[in-house]
Amino acid sequence: QCHYPAGVRGGKTVLTVTLDLDGKYHVQLDGVLDQPVGTNSVNLGLQVQGTDFDGDQSNLGTLNIQITDGALPQVDPVSLTLVEDSNWSAAQTLSGDLNITAGSDPLANISFDASQPGLQGLTSGGAPVVISISGNSISGAVNGQNVFTLTLDQRGHYVFTLNQPLDQGSADSLLKAGFTLTDSDGDTVSSTLSVAIGDGANPVISAVTGTEMTEANQGDGAVVSTMSFTVDHGADALAPDSLRFDIAAIQSSLDGKYSSHGSPVTFTLDASGELVGTSSDDREVLRAELSLVENNGNWSVTAKVVLSAELDHRGER
Repeated sequence: QCHYPAGVRGGKTVLTVTLDLDGKYHVQLDGVLDQPVGTNSVNLGLQVQGTDFDGDQSNLGTLNIQITDGALPQVDPVSLTLVEDSNWSAAQTLSGDLNITAGSDPLANISFDASQPGLQGLTSGGAPVVISISGNSISGAVNGQNVFTLTLDQRGHYVFTLNQPLDQGSADSLLKAGFTLTDSDGDTVSSTLSVAIGDGANPVISAVTGTEMTEANQGDGAVVSTMSFTVDHGADALAPDSLRFDIAAIQSSLDGKYSSHGSPVTFTLDASGELVGTSSDDREVLRAELSLVENNGNWSVTAKVVLSAELDHRGER
């Protein structure tokens, strides 16, 4: 019997071939061999020669052994869900571990793909999110400020951190990051890690207290009054250019219901967004404007109303 340790790696036997005197052979594979990616198999040609009792040798023969690559590693796609919080001072974090089924060869690397089409088109506060990929980390930023970070280590442990809200349309914002597992002989398996980010709370407007105005005497100047209210941000930042009068609602509820000196008053918005009430004889009767002061993302809003002409009152006061 001939014992042939055909493969040794790091002091550990990987492949053993044994030949019996009757010509039978035994092959024992105690480890894994790296197969070329293109063929997925290794062909070993072992030369064999027999010798009789008086020393005569046979011709050389060849024992051909083909070792084919085994199963590839498998990994399940990951789908996570997160709803944005209104507390901007604290980051939101999701973490977990990939569900990896080992293949015949050990894993050599876990990494994000260089191209990430599933992370394009994201915005935060109306600005595009710039994606950066560095090693096993993906980050998104707006104007240098981090919006989110996604990391994936060599053990398959992932961490997603949301530092700023993302803009949602009619559906959740979906981040879909591609990653690849590579085994020791270069075989690859790809999958995705997705995070669906739902919109959080809407902004809240405090109760608006109205104001009372007394018309000036004939010949006196216009009467000015102010009132204020607050707007607290929700999950997303407030957009200053969104503060405006709802002209459609105002016209629906006020047009034709008031008059000045018998002339009906209608309401429009001027070029600067101020609300203007004008009589049918082309006199400006009322003007209102909105202004805001921002404090840590919340608003303090002041409404200034200028009454420059008299309104008609029905009956006695």
